[in-house]
Amino acid sequence: MNEPRKVVMSAEWVRQYAQSIDAPLTQVNGKYIAPPTMILLFWQFFDTWKQEDRVLLHVKQTYHYVCPITSDMTLDCTLTLQKQRKVGSDEYKVYLLTCFYQHEVIATAKTTLMIQGE
Repeated sequence: MNEPRKVVMSAEWVRQYAQSIDAPLTQVNGKYIAPPTMILLFWQFFDTWKQEDRVLLHVKQTYHYVCPITSDMTLDCTLTLQKQRKVGSDEYKVYLLTCFYQHEVIATAKTTLMIQGE
């Protein structure tokens, strides 16, 4: 699960995402700044968190940014299962998505998912 995935931040992708959530589109030095929640989309590059035929609920999300993610960046991202526990028939999993730019951590997103029991 810790295998890095490349995430290419195109100007068009950042622009489309900002428009889809009705967020302001900010530019710095000719590059778009990705809305803070865009990091959620990076999960699509990982398969291991998916639970077939089970209800999956997003419980909590926290973000930490060292610097903004901008268009024209190519990020290396990892998704790590940090903790899991059972509460009754439900299972809770805490994942950490870590984004690197030029070998430095620039953003993390910690997510708690609940997988409903049978």
